[in-house]
Amino acid sequence: MILSFVGVVFIILLQMERDVVLSTLKNTIPGQVTWTMNLFFRILTYIVLPILALLGAQFSDTLGQAVAWIAQFKAGHQ
Repeated sequence: MILSFVGVVFIILLQMERDVVLSTLKNTIPGQVTWTMNLFFRILTYIVLPILALLGAQFSDTLGQAVAWIAQFKAGHQ
């Protein structure tokens, strides 16, 4: 269910990016996908985070180990 939501959201985001009216408002080329930071953050918010939440729910032990490893890595470089 979550993966189908993610797929639909990705298609909608790309269609919005290609839309003539929205492209005119954003001063980008209509009919083309312009990879801006705004699009990147929308993809991160609506696609990457739900996938990470799904993986975290399915593999909580592995996620906990990965978070601990990242925390140790970050603490060592401060």
